[in-house]
Order: sequence, then structure tokens, then C-alpha cells
Amino acid sequence: MGFEQACAELGVKAKCVFSSEIDKYARQTYKANWNDEPAGDFGLVDYRRIPKHTVCLASTSCQPFSLAGKRKQGADTRNTIPYLLNYIAVAMPDILIHENVQSLYNSAEYETINKVLFRLGYTVFDKVYNSVSVTPQNRKRLFTVAFKDFKTGFGFSWPELLELDLKMKDILEPSVPDKYILKDKTWKCLQRRVGEYYKKNSGWKSYLKIIDACETAGTLTASYGTNGGAAILIPPDLRKTVFKNGFGYGIAEPDGTGRTLSARYKNDGAEILIEQENKNPRIMTPRECARYMGFPDAFQIPVSDSQAYKQFGNAVVPPVVKEIAKAAVENWITKIK
Repeated sequence: MGFEQACAELGVKAKCVFSSEIDKYARQTYKANWNDEPAGDFGLVDYRRIPKHTVCLASTSCQPFSLAGKRKQGADTRNTIPYLLNYIAVAMPDILIHENVQSLYNSAEYETINKVLFRLGYTVFDKVYNSVSVTPQNRKRLFTVAFKDFKTGFGFSWPELLELDLKMKDILEPSVPDKYILKDKTWKCLQRRVGEYYKKNSGWKSYLKIIDACETAGTLTASYGTNGGAAILIPPDLRKTVFKNGFGYGIAEPDGTGRTLSARYKNDGAEILIEQENKNPRIMTPRECARYMGFPDAFQIPVSDSQAYKQFGNAVVPPVVKEIAKAAVENWITKIK
């Protein structure tokens, strides 16, 4: 989508000649929006049968390099970078635009990518972008742009993203069904886990239960030091924090921005919760997640909520790709003339 938007703004005709996606539900969403059925597992594709093309857009699996994926890197069976490099060696497109998590930058696999591309004659550029300037989401991703030779790569410079100053309130729907509100059990569990984390890591001798200074409190019981009562509440200055490894929960401020949307959001939405008056917090709807990622409302969501959350958590932010693609294509057109 981002690349098509870039070409439209540049007045350049472009056509997608091949796509590949291993997840059948993601293929369903792709077909609903582009009327094209992607091939399946890219590891089973005969690269020689892919039609001749100028540009390759690739977003390889991030689990081997992400914190949540335990960073097994090249030893991870989910690592699809070798497939990408094998394909590049056969197809030799003029331009490669690749996206992955920023932690790839400090991995051995990152060095391999650069060495292979260099040996194939590519000029390589890398930059980490944060989509927070074009969406209300803090999402840092490593982008690689590679040109097939020095001539077409010379002079390329990374674009500056627009400052749209979008906030969480800008992407929220005015009303949502109750099914998106956290159940009492889930909400108390999230609070309890945070309380347990703080007790373990800060030396607290007991949990905290916040009450109004002008009110009386409930009965103090022997279990207070164990579970803090029926509901464990965290001090206001701490309760909007998500801890490392996805532990805990986070409440997004309406006038602020939120954390990175991940594929695990479908589990309980804990990292990006929306506060509600006199109600438990709620998770974002699939449409709000689409907006959070920079997709227009015209983008169709034909799958279940669970699959939609997974897909948007795994997606690439179109407005970021659009600006990078415009810079890459403009540079390539200039050099081949």
C-alpha cells in the first residue's frame, strides 16, 4: 500500500507481479483488498518463475530478532532471511526495500545481509524509523534500501517523515461494543501481575491498595501481604507502565501516543489499553488498530478480530513506507536516465 501511494504521487506506473504470504488468513485479507491471491510459503517458491521486476518489498519474520521472540537469531527456524538472500541472488531486482525490528541491527544476521548484498554488487543504506511522527504509535523499525549498483545508489538520502502530530484520541471510535471491555477477572489479573512484579523487584513488603485519603478503608486481613485484597491497585504514577518482556499492562493517554502494537495484542491487549470512566479499561477494536498502523478506513478487514489483531501487529506502517519508497524510486529514476 505504501509503495503504491508513493508511485501514485510520483506519477509512476507500477504493478505488483508477485506476492507471498504463509498465513492463510493474511492471504484472505490481501485478496480482499487487492483482488490477488498471494503464493504461500516463500521457502517453497521457485524463484526463477517469479516474473521479472524492478523492486522487491520484503518484511521477513521478526521473531528471531525481537525481544519477545527470545532473539535466537540465525538459529531460529522462523528465520526467513536466508530465503530472501537466495531470492535476491537469483532475481537481482534493481531496488530492495526491507523492514524488520531494530534489534536486527545488532545481530550477526545483519552483518550477513550486508556482506551478501555487497558481494552481489548492491549499495546498501540502513536507517531506524519511528512511526510516531505519522501515527500515534511508537514503533521503531529498521529499514534497508539497497540499489543494484553504485551508480543507482549514489546520492540516495533518507527522507524526513511528516509531523502529523496524531494522538490516541484521533484514532478512537466514538463508541465500541462491550465485548472489547476487559472482564473483571482479566483486569484484576493484570493488576495483580504488576503488583507481584513490583513486590519482587522493588523490595516492597506488601502490596498497595489505593484509597481516598478522606475515606475509611476495608478490613485488614492476614492475607493482605499476600494478595493485597480482592483488587490490587498500583500507584497512579506507575499504573500506565508496561514492563519488559510484555509483562504487565499499559494505559494510553488520549492526548498522548501508545506503545508498539504486536501480534500478541489479540491475547489481552495489555500493552495498549484505553481507559474508560466508571468501567474497566478496554482494548482497541480492529479498526482502531488499523488506524493506529496508518491504514485508511477504506482498508477491508474480512477476518475475525483475533486474526485482524495478529495481522496489524505484524504489518508495516504504510505512511513510513510511502516516504521511503518515494525517495528510493526518485533516486533510481534520476540515475537510470
